[in-house]
Amino acid sequence: MSPIRAWLAVSLILVGCVTSVPKPVRDLSGWRIPRDFKIVGYFPAWSGNPDFVLYEALTHVNYAFALVDPTGAYRPIEAPEKLATLTQKAQAAGVKVMVSVGGWNEGNTSAFETIAADPAKIETFVAGTESFLDSYGLDGVDLDWEFPRANDADQYASLVEALATDLHSRGRELSLAVSATEINGQFVTDRAWMAADWLNVMAYDDGWGRSASVPHSSYSFTRSALDYWLGQRTVPANKVVLGVPFYGRSLIDRHSRTYRSLLEEFPEAGTTDVAGNFAYNGPDTLRAKVVNQARVRAGGVMVWQLNQDARGGLRCCR
Repeated sequence: MSPIRAWLAVSLILVGCVTSVPKPVRDLSGWRIPRDFKIVGYFPAWSGNPDFVLYEALTHVNYAFALVDPTGAYRPIEAPEKLATLTQKAQAAGVKVMVSVGGWNEGNTSAFETIAADPAKIETFVAGTESFLDSYGLDGVDLDWEFPRANDADQYASLVEALATDLHSRGRELSLAVSATEINGQFVTDRAWMAADWLNVMAYDDGWGRSASVPHSSYSFTRSALDYWLGQRTVPANKVVLGVPFYGRSLIDRHSRTYRSLLEEFPEAGTTDVAGNFAYNGPDTLRAKVVNQARVRAGGVMVWQLNQDARGGLRCCR
């Protein structure tokens, strides 16, 4: 990786990733960023403007979300004109664009379950995926099934293997969005992660089923997420991409707010991890996660999501 790219990679977190302000070029080769270190940013169809993304700080952008029917066919994508603009701008900057298929979808995984249980539907889904990618000139797929359960595990792996085989034969990439914990991560079998190019580990939204007072993305939660995938599951470091949030969750009822909105209301939000009873990742915590965890232990960092960052002089991390 060139010194410029190395600096830009780190600057996604150190100085923010959504801004139109140019950055000075410095040689930060001392950071020892691995050559293939990934900087992945999700861009949702329902918010944001592709003009405000600092593409030079990224390696990949995931457009979220495409949805599929139980037949394996793709539904029309939301905001196709936004996807087209995003793709043009990103690829002009040397950044790959992937479509993220699935998402939380209110916990409804029935379409994936039906597809994965039927080889003919898997074939339809794979063919439809390639057609979709061709239509928009995309570089790959982020499969975001949240989450396969015990009775889905083998079928999930078969779906991933079929998709990976086809994508790789065409020079495209496949990532899997996965849980940060064993509760849901255990059903992403070794077959599945071995077939994929990397895992986007969603190390946020911790605490569901427990007290709302649990911060949703603490430093310790990040460390335990990497311990699980790297240690317990023995996934190679270059296949583990650490997810960080650009949003906070209420310590009272868990509803979310963007970092930008918190900073606008609470000027002190840039110096801490809690403001207005919302827990989030402030500059120091984000920096520690990237420098001490992702850079040292993993193969990259992922952000959910690009449009939640502050702008201008109030960037997420300065």
